Amino acid sequence: MNITMRLLPLILAAAMQQGPVEPGWTELFNGKDLTGWKILGPEESFKVQDGAIIANGTASHAYYDGAFGNHSFRNFELRVDVMTRRGSNGGVYVLTEYQETGGNIRASGRFPAKGFEIQVNNSHTDRIRTGSLYHVVDNLDDSPAKDDEWFTEDITVRGDTITVKVNGKQVVEWTQPADWNGGREGPGRRITGPGTIALQAHDPGSTVYYKNIRIKPLDAGQAPAPAPAAPAPGGRGGQAAAPSFVSPEVLPDKRITFRLYAPDATSVSLRGGDIPAPARANMEFTKGANGVWEMTTGAVEPGAYRYVFQVNGVGVIDPRNTAISESNTTTWSVATVPGSDVMDTKPVPHGAVSTVYYDSTALGRTRRMHVYTPPGYESGKGSYPVFYLLHGAGDCDDSWTSVGRANFILDNLIGSNKAKPMIVVMPAGHTNAGGGGRGAAAAGGPPPRDEFGEDFVKDVMPYVEKHYRVVADRSHRAIAGLSMGGSQTLNIGIPHLDKFAYIGVYSSGVLGAGRGAAAASGAAAPPFGAAWEQQNLASLDNAAAKKGLKVLWFATGVDDGLMATTKNTVELLKKHGFSPTMKESPGGHTWLNWRSYLIEFAPQLF
Repeated sequence: MNITMRLLPLILAAAMQQGPVEPGWTELFNGKDLTGWKILGPEESFKVQDGAIIANGTASHAYYDGAFGNHSFRNFELRVDVMTRRGSNGGVYVLTEYQETGGNIRASGRFPAKGFEIQVNNSHTDRIRTGSLYHVVDNLDDSPAKDDEWFTEDITVRGDTITVKVNGKQVVEWTQPADWNGGREGPGRRITGPGTIALQAHDPGSTVYYKNIRIKPLDAGQAPAPAPAAPAPGGRGGQAAAPSFVSPEVLPDKRITFRLYAPDATSVSLRGGDIPAPARANMEFTKGANGVWEMTTGAVEPGAYRYVFQVNGVGVIDPRNTAISESNTTTWSVATVPGSDVMDTKPVPHGAVSTVYYDSTALGRTRRMHVYTPPGYESGKGSYPVFYLLHGAGDCDDSWTSVGRANFILDNLIGSNKAKPMIVVMPAGHTNAGGGGRGAAAAGGPPPRDEFGEDFVKDVMPYVEKHYRVVADRSHRAIAGLSMGGSQTLNIGIPHLDKFAYIGVYSSGVLGAGRGAAAASGAAAPPFGAAWEQQNLASLDNAAAKKGLKVLWFATGVDDGLMATTKNTVELLKKHGFSPTMKESPGGHTWLNWRSYLIEFAPQLF
């Protein structure tokens, strides 16, 4: 037994020794039980032991609901003594409120939609560390506190400013801008009025201890004196503050205005490939006298649009927009245009999106995937069908939720009884720095190793079936993907036809299956997909396996460069006795289509 484990009972026993409360302060926790606290989520995630609240279990929150201040605080100083075990995550919420339904969806579950979270995390895989104002001011990697040692978080809210100290050292001082829209997690992350305090139980693998929870109301009229501005380098005076503005701004007619404060820039442009050509007719920025560059697109369809600014030829994300999306090689800003009953964030029960890390035995390294669980999963006990949803070559496992809005699409389809509740697994399709999911093939040699296929079958599926309540049989398992992910879907689904009853291919087919090189000078090229067909011949001609295939669905835009590939793949499958459905939609190889395909495909499942 190591020294930390031997000392832990002594550390916890010290929790009982709560000193006298200083004048002006009030204890919110009596050190004995949860009187005055109301739990939202599994109650077993919280217990009281040795004078401390222990948070360990499925995502849950304990809200202060006691009599002091009518559990409604606006200007105050809050102090909480905290201790974490190794690899644990937690948090303290301020200006929040108890919510029976709804909430903000993050990695491990449903979290308060209103208020601000002050992070508690010294070594969890989430890189955002203790003292951060979560997704507002994030301090990454280096924590000001240590596991298995008590530390104090001191949180002051006065006016529009939140200050956070850890063990007396200031780590955050943030003043809400006049145009603040709530950032990455929505309008609830704004200082608008009073709220209560909440403690977080993050996940079953995290154990966090809270004690000495005390609050001191402050006079709203006594605003702190502003700190003197630090001198600029070289002894020059401080720079003038940037003017207030919003970017992006979605106009009522669905045009989007982008703005960037860059007073010293000589050129600013926008890169946003999914914005349709008519809306990009005038992509020129104009520079105002205040140093703000501005441009407005034409009207666009409802949906999410990635973009970056090009400033003097250098790509940068929008510093006024906290909504981002990862692709294979780039971080993008995201502008969301409302107006869709299926893609918008609607007042329906919401599922959760988790970022999951797992050890790939096939590839010998740690890998990442995203997993959507439907509304009610955390609090229920039933099992669900599982849908594996694969991304394209330019994307990553984050993309289906950050720009594809898959979680909101599923929320709305399930909420309107148009789709069955299901777990959606979004794995990382790239397995090497060069992109793609296959290793390199030797010239004239056998087909390249399917690295992604091996990882999927040996690690992704077993991990999901071990850690999630899925119905692990063919009739409750689906797979689909876009572009590269559509080809991977066929590479997995056809050889393992006994495992999937539903297969969807978006803007894709058998990739790399062109007519190929001639065997000798003047000889005819092999037919489309000949090598793939020969490799999978036994599965293609397995009549018994075909009987359990309920849906084989293809969709590609008429302007998509892969339309011929899709049609040739459909014909190849028909030749072997399959009955695929082929949908030709307007448009090309863009997220505008892929979201629509998901909306049409998901209701056909299970």
